[in-house]
Order: sequence, then C-alpha cells, then structure tokens
Amino acid sequence: MSGALRAGAHNAPARGRTEVILMKRIRVGLATAGMAAVLLTGCTGTEPAADGSGSVRWDEVVLTVDGIDVDAAGLRHCALQERAAVYGDVVRDYGIGDGPGFWEHETGVTTPGSLLLERARARCVADTVRRERAVRLGIIDDATFSALTRRLAEENADRERRHEAGDVLYGPVEYTLVDFENKEFADAATAEETEMAAAITTDLARVDAFIAMQPDLRKETDVARARAIAVQMMAREMVGREIADAIATAEVVPHWDWFAKVVVADLLAETTESSR
Repeated sequence: MSGALRAGAHNAPARGRTEVILMKRIRVGLATAGMAAVLLTGCTGTEPAADGSGSVRWDEVVLTVDGIDVDAAGLRHCALQERAAVYGDVVRDYGIGDGPGFWEHETGVTTPGSLLLERARARCVADTVRRERAVRLGIIDDATFSALTRRLAEENADRERRHEAGDVLYGPVEYTLVDFENKEFADAATAEETEMAAAITTDLARVDAFIAMQPDLRKETDVARARAIAVQMMAREMVGREIADAIATAEVVPHWDWFAKVVVADLLAETTESSR
C-alpha cells in the first residue's frame, strides 16, 4: 500500500554570517556530531553488498520524493546518519539499554526502529530535494543515491590518479561518502546564493532596509561594504527559506508495505550485537 503525503519541515542547516562576499564555503567535514559518532563506530556510510542483508534488497525502491526513486541503499545511508542521535534519544528518554533486539524494544509509544525509520525518511526527503535542485542548477547530473555513489567513485578515482601523478590536490585524496555529499550540497548552495544575490543587488532600497534592521551593519561606515555583506546575508536567508519550503511541500510516497516488514538491524547491516 502506498500513499502520498507532504514532507514535514526539515530546515536546511543553519549557516553563520561571513563578511567575505559570495566566497565559496568549504563545508567538507562539517557532519553533525551524530554522523561522526556513527562513523567512529565502524559505519562508513558506503553502500552495502548488492545482495542485501536478511530482509533487505538494496536496489528496491522504498519511497519516492517528487517522483524521484529512493532505494533501500539510500534509506540506509540516511538511517546511518540518524542512528547515533536516535540511540541517544531512546536511551535518555526511555532508559532502554543497548543489546540484541534494541530496535524492536517497545517503549509504550513507539519502537526505536520506528523512530529511526521516520527520521531516515525525513532525511531522505530533504537530501533528495536538495539534490534535485542541484540537478536543475547543473551542479550534478542525477538526484538519486546510486548516482551519488557513482560520482563519488569517479571523483576518488580521479583524485587518486592525480595524487599518484604528483599533482597538487585541494582537500583529501579520498572523500568519504558523507563528506562528498556535503561538498555537493555546498556547491549547490553557493550557486543558488550567487544567483539570488545578483538579483538582490539591483534593489538598493531593499538592501538598505535590511541594513537598517541589523545593528552590526548599521555601525559599518563603509556603505558599499555594508551593502555587500547585507546582500550575501539576504541571499542565504532567502535560499534557505526556498529549500525549507521545497522540502516541506515535497510529494512523498512511502512504500508502506516495505516499511512494515523491514528488519531495522538488517537495514543497518549490523554485524555485532551493539546497536550504536
């Protein structure tokens, strides 16, 4: 059984102010603490073996987002990034200890596994929407998770070749999946903000009105500099709102039969008794 629904609001990551005008931000490695915890416990976030684990076939489509298929491998990638946070919340809120059967433990309200799947779906929706926007900008060629892993493999192969040839590389010789995904998101955000800023710059009255509401900018004696900073801030806010709205209004069609049957430990491809 499948049913369309609107995605809940899932805001784009907040970004701090910067006085460097339209400078391309380097966000590689800015994974959340939860992501880092997952990676440190041995989960690389890479795609598991093609034949699946237990109840999971990795190429099976488990939901669609604005018509774009999300397969089980893509859902697993999102679940791995949410796992540490869900684990911490469940232990704190319900006092459930780690061990076999952790994800199926009844809390009286839900199960840790159901909570993890809910958050993984929300992340998949947000990430798919952001990748589709990057496709429209020409930053990437395909919004699916399989295409992401293909691009990662191609990028790492090229960087390895250049490294062996003695070329100077900026960044790591080999990207992790999470770092490469963050880089693509950063490139897309920079492109969107640059385009938005170009439109804002022509409306000086609007820019000056924004400056009037910013105490720090009002103190700036260099008017041109204040306007340039204001344009960048406005562009970031506007792009952030657009992304959040696109995520909130995305048409999401989960394959509920699949979610009802999946074994979360199999989805995570856990090989130990630990759920962390």
